[in-house]
Amino acid sequence: MLGRLTTAIGELPSSCTQVLPNVNTLLSDAKNLDFIDASPGASGSETVAQVAPTLAAYNPSGPLSSIVSGTYAVTLNGPGNSISNVVLLSSNFWATDSYGNNANYSVGQGTALVHELLHYVTQYSDPAFVQNYGISVPQGASYSSAISAWLQNGCKN
Repeated sequence: MLGRLTTAIGELPSSCTQVLPNVNTLLSDAKNLDFIDASPGASGSETVAQVAPTLAAYNPSGPLSSIVSGTYAVTLNGPGNSISNVVLLSSNFWATDSYGNNANYSVGQGTALVHELLHYVTQYSDPAFVQNYGISVPQGASYSSAISAWLQNGCKN
């Protein structure tokens, strides 16, 4: 997974590298991430207490697949409202390709990975990230989908 994330960081357009944390910081912090396949056929039936016991108190207690339901990936919370280095990857993540060229999925794996990395690097939740970077959230859209769309649009609204 680190290889896919490293490739995605390297493919960020200059309009993104001008506003996001330094590429060297992104590459360095990417090495700290721990990816867990939370799809039903993998670790999806396990809980946070089973895969990351020190984070259990800060996250939902249900199965991992329910935590990532309807998303591509989720970065688990850490103590004191921090954002941990543990990223859960959903079945939606595995169903798409690197660039989101699958007609059923608009976000590619690279975008999802960079999105989750940015939570860890900046320690911003979705709402805080949107506010800090001035991302427009279309009516009816989630903060998360707005961030991914912003990334796919070269970090522009």
